[in-house]
Amino acid sequence: MFMKPPLLFVIFGLLATLIPIYNAYKFWFDPERYHQETIDRMESVPTHPSMRSFALKKIKNKKAWILEGRIVNAIMAIFLLGVDGLLIYAFIFGK
Repeated sequence: MFMKPPLLFVIFGLLATLIPIYNAYKFWFDPERYHQETIDRMESVPTHPSMRSFALKKIKNKKAWILEGRIVNAIMAIFLLGVDGLLIYAFIFGK
């Protein structure tokens, strides 16, 4: 059986999952704008040149980038919703 987590832990845990879920939503329903935002961010943020060139090369192939991103976001969303479900279950039925 699960230990009952504190209410604030449950609230912060649920709020922490909203950010990746929101990014997944943007990625799924407006990939063109998200793609451009990502390119702009990569070009403006100072990073190591080899890392930047690798990332930009990967992002430039838009079709593959969108497909790969959707697969990763779907797996992440399923995982996060599962964790949220376990957190709520532990809060309700924990001892």
